[in-house]
Amino acid sequence: MAKYDPRYDEPPEDPRDLSSRTDARRERKRAEAHLLETAERLVALSDRVVEKLELPEHLAEALHETRRIKSGPARNRALRSLRIALRACEPEFLQRLDRAIEAHR
Repeated sequence: MAKYDPRYDEPPEDPRDLSSRTDARRERKRAEAHLLETAERLVALSDRVVEKLELPEHLAEALHETRRIKSGPARNRALRSLRIALRACEPEFLQRLDRAIEAHR
């Protein structure tokens, strides 16, 4: 196997080497904003639709608590808790959930 010689060869293609801490931070913030948007859309769904989604127990509990709260600031805190519960879910489940929520808009 040939060695990399910077005088003659192009640098190896490795996306981890090309990303900065700022890029990583931006990506984390984008992911968290998406989770919060998903949480808000989940709260807005009807009970019948939520039952069809077959949510994990921890997520169903967080959703129930969030829906119960009416005060604005307390509801925002509950939405953040729901976002944390969503963060614990598998990426495949989150993709299915996004598609299901989009289908019921």
